Amino acid sequence: MKMMKLGEILHGFTLKNKRYIEEQKAELLEFVHPTGAKLIYLATKDVNKLFSVAFKTLPSDDTGVFHILEHSVLCGSDNFPVKEPFVELLKSSMNTFLNAMTFPDKTMYPVSSKNEQDFMNLTKVYLDAVFKPAIYTNKNIFLQEGWHYEMRSLDEEPVYKGVVLNEMKGATSSVNTRIDNEMMRQLYPDNCYQYVSGGAPEAITDLTYEEFIANHKKYYHPSNAYFYLEGDMNIDRVLLEISTYLSGYEENNEDYALPMQDNVEKKDITMLYPLAQGEDASERTQISFGKVIASYEEKKKLSAINILSDYLTGSNEAPLKKAILDAHLAQDFYTVLTDGIEQAFFQVQAVNTEASRLEEIRATIKKVIDELLEKGLNKKQLEASLNQMEFAARDVGEPKALMHNIQVLNAWLYDGDPATYLTYNDMFASLRKDLDTHYYEDLLKELFEDQFVSITAVPSVTLDQEEKQKEKERLLSRVNEMTEKEKVEHIEENKALDEWQKAKDTPEALATIPHLSLKDMNPLPEKIPTDVREYDGVKVLVHPFGNEGIVYLNVYFELDVKDKETLSAISFFPNLLGSLPTKRELTQLLIDMKGNTGRLSFDLGSTSMPGHTDDLRIFLIAKCNVLSSKVSEAIRLIKEILCETDFTRKDFIKPLLLQVQEGFRNDIINSGHQYAMRRALSSYSKEAFFNEVMDGLDAYFYLKDLSSSFEEKGDAFIEKLREVQSQQLTRNRMLIGLTSSTSYDELESSLVKPLVDAFDESSEIEGTHLNVEQSENVGIEIPNGVSYASLAYNLYALHRQYSGVWRVASTMLSFDHLWNEVRVKGGAYGTGFASGSLGTLAYYSYRDPDVARSLSIYRHAGDYLRTFVKENGDVEQFIISSIAKCEPLRSARSQGELADGNYLRGIDYEKECLYRNEMLEMKNDALLDIADTLDEMGKMASVCVIGHKAALEKCQDVLGQIKTLG
Repeated sequence: MKMMKLGEILHGFTLKNKRYIEEQKAELLEFVHPTGAKLIYLATKDVNKLFSVAFKTLPSDDTGVFHILEHSVLCGSDNFPVKEPFVELLKSSMNTFLNAMTFPDKTMYPVSSKNEQDFMNLTKVYLDAVFKPAIYTNKNIFLQEGWHYEMRSLDEEPVYKGVVLNEMKGATSSVNTRIDNEMMRQLYPDNCYQYVSGGAPEAITDLTYEEFIANHKKYYHPSNAYFYLEGDMNIDRVLLEISTYLSGYEENNEDYALPMQDNVEKKDITMLYPLAQGEDASERTQISFGKVIASYEEKKKLSAINILSDYLTGSNEAPLKKAILDAHLAQDFYTVLTDGIEQAFFQVQAVNTEASRLEEIRATIKKVIDELLEKGLNKKQLEASLNQMEFAARDVGEPKALMHNIQVLNAWLYDGDPATYLTYNDMFASLRKDLDTHYYEDLLKELFEDQFVSITAVPSVTLDQEEKQKEKERLLSRVNEMTEKEKVEHIEENKALDEWQKAKDTPEALATIPHLSLKDMNPLPEKIPTDVREYDGVKVLVHPFGNEGIVYLNVYFELDVKDKETLSAISFFPNLLGSLPTKRELTQLLIDMKGNTGRLSFDLGSTSMPGHTDDLRIFLIAKCNVLSSKVSEAIRLIKEILCETDFTRKDFIKPLLLQVQEGFRNDIINSGHQYAMRRALSSYSKEAFFNEVMDGLDAYFYLKDLSSSFEEKGDAFIEKLREVQSQQLTRNRMLIGLTSSTSYDELESSLVKPLVDAFDESSEIEGTHLNVEQSENVGIEIPNGVSYASLAYNLYALHRQYSGVWRVASTMLSFDHLWNEVRVKGGAYGTGFASGSLGTLAYYSYRDPDVARSLSIYRHAGDYLRTFVKENGDVEQFIISSIAKCEPLRSARSQGELADGNYLRGIDYEKECLYRNEMLEMKNDALLDIADTLDEMGKMASVCVIGHKAALEKCQDVLGQIKTLG
């Protein structure tokens, strides 16, 4: 862009400030518009361009009005009168990000693209959506996205239905969400943070359409708008587009102030949270202590609290966590700072305990803090945490522009300096200097000297059913109070909603959505440069790009796995590495890891060749982000952790297993569609079976059994880990992946040679010889208001071949057919169809109120493709979005990992070019073979449902077994 002077006006926007941000290597420009609209442009050289508009949205109740508005404004607007412009863009744009987000005090609408014209298209559609939404003339949008009475006759028993309603039923099934909601209610009685911004299910149904509209009028006004732009773009063109939407507005006098919250007095609150019927409620109470601790302006203080948090509870050997675990007061214990709001709050949480231990936990916390203050803090440990935090600040992943946008709003929304969280050099220098002072001890004292609010969440195996019964009674009470005329009006309203949902957008309306064409597509996919080297018999995959001065290192060791029992045991190998002592005490090891690497973690991964369902290779992977000046330290640590970890320490291992188990359980409740897909796919290939045993329901139940009988089974478990450690972590099993802008010649001498030399040879690799177990259709009962389902099969089991056409068909099914049938009409929060070159074919639904209905829709999805072909539908738009999905934003590290995986799978660039060409050249008739395949899949596929009891009962005819998380 041309050089602008302060005070200069461009399309109504006055430049009021500009400065260079060293940390971002970019100029930050601040504009203001006569309407009161504010705009920031971070002028980077990044080809990815981001537009975002945010509004300060301050809830005054728990109805989730701003969450419903977030969904609803993307359902049609004046210039784009289709039912869902958002979905049309998902179908047809090259976006690298397209979504909207509701926070406790703001709502954001960000979009990004690498393509200039696509970026402008996305920007225009989003501007029209927020300032000219169809919600004013079409109440159906509110009924669909928010809530409505589902009733179609006078004698039918009604239910509540709505996308956001079902989303929040799922979200608030999590005990952590319930605790956080209650904590904020207690800590912020004087401002909007006391309310559930996403909406409490029992309150969402209190929201009226009139209140919904009134909130849009008040808050979605230019005077309350915060525009953010980032990337290499034509700023003149973008400001002109924005200005057209601000014309006609004048600055208003609405009060968007957010009052500051004074500290509240100590109080102890007890609440219930749901367990599934049959789950053991003992040792399942959660206790949380919280307090408001700092304002957004106190950036250094907030960062120092995060350092102290890591110091206190960052590992099982951290002093506060260790004291709680050693006293057997809880299975896990952590501290967390919740920031990104005007005043951050600090929480201390005991996981899986008993309510009777509240005072003992409180006393133990006080004792540990008093001892730390008396003895002083270990400054080397603090410095290690500081080093890791600083590395993370400099090594930002993707979507980088969106993260910058959020960082800017973390101060800008409260009239603070928008650059506050984009800069950090001076802050880290000050934090490092303060290691030589009493700063951290003083802050620790402040952090714990005042009283906390406590929340004791007690489990109940009846609460889930009680809440459902209360909702039913509340609903029936409302319906019974209606006159017959009012009931008829609701019935007619439902019929109108049905007709609107069934109706297709007219060609004229669809033509308003701006599209790219296939001519705009690059006929060749992006190529990740990979130079295959070899050192002393070890393959080295070199990816010559990345952040200056940083090396992303992946070290792969191929394992021999002979049976499922061994795989089940070693699936937890990565969780234990870096969490157990070596020849050194764990605390010293952790200081070393944090002080000398940006990240050092371990994983278990697998690869197989596309088309070969019996093929499987399993790898233990050491993953490290490290400064090029510290690669020798990384090598030393990798060797020490892999070869010297002490697996005999049962006193360390059992608490870790219990903590991993609890993480699994919460993830199954919150992201059950992933687990349903893993289980449903597991019968059809060795790699899918690996995924289930490694990270699926099978892994959870194995771990549950192991942790409950560890005294009996622990020795055999440990022996399998030690066998891998002593015999299989050798140089002839090694492959190295390097992503770095540093020259390979330099890295060969400083990294590759010492790394290879650090490991000995061993016997020949025998490989993996797992037998795939056939899994029956299963249902898993969870305490959740909504459910998850998957129906899955494998393409190669149907003797079909994978091609680029499957990528397009997956997009069509996900963003057209399933979106309309399962999300729009069915009320599920999410749904989709996944396919891949390994033969994956899987339907799924997410937070779904009627999984039985969804399964039926999946079985007949082929008919949708036939109708599409018969009606000569426009496949070009789906080709474009399918290509976009193949080229998402990726950090340097993720690009390197993708290239490593493709090499190990034998997927070369020529194969990706073939898939691209198959997409670009496909015709509608190619979908007919896909439709036939889906018909066969519908008859033979496996099913997994994870949900509440009533949902499972409706699916009993297809489920061979129903289990509880137990």
